[in-house]
Amino acid sequence: MYVRLLLVCITATLLLMQSAVEARGIGNQCVNDGECQAPLVCNYGFCRQECTLDRDCARDFYCMKPRPGDYKSCIHRSAIAPAAVPRYVLEKNTDRPGNDYHSFPLKYPDPNYCARECDAAPGQCRAWTYTKPGVQGATARCYLKRAKGNKVTNKNTVSGVARPIRVPVR
Repeated sequence: MYVRLLLVCITATLLLMQSAVEARGIGNQCVNDGECQAPLVCNYGFCRQECTLDRDCARDFYCMKPRPGDYKSCIHRSAIAPAAVPRYVLEKNTDRPGNDYHSFPLKYPDPNYCARECDAAPGQCRAWTYTKPGVQGATARCYLKRAKGNKVTNKNTVSGVARPIRVPVR
């Protein structure tokens, strides 16, 4: 009798554990993709949303690879090492008209998302301009630029110019 009750309890526990593994959502620990709810992927030990660009992610999340060989996934900005954050000379109330090679609406009114999109295109993006929501439509817009161009004062924009990357010579 006790053996049978013990087997029932063990079986129930195993079934609950299996369903918990199959139902892992964003932020839950994992070992492989099969443990995460689709379309999530197991990246660096956690279930995360796979992405291509920052605009695929929720607010305060950036699309990046946690380490080489991993998927690109949405990672909260608090988990990003300071060295991984893009470095731009930030210019508040400044527009840099012209030299646009790509423009698009932003999901969230935050110039950092524009900076991250520029950072995702090294060698092509030299500067960017963020336009506040309500100025050129209901949402904020981002303009990626192939050259920095001239500065123009504009209270509705924020611009950024990529700093040159210096590689130490040994």
